[in-house]
Amino acid sequence: MFNSTRVLLKLYWADTLFSLTVQFVRSKSVIVI
Repeated sequence: MFNSTRVLLKLYWADTLFSLTVQFVRSKSVIVI
């Protein structure tokens, strides 16, 4: 159970970082990809 919790936590952080990166790129880029 602890192992699966770590996996979910990693997935959560990866998704959060990805979302922040997309927002940052969109705010800084003139052309929206």
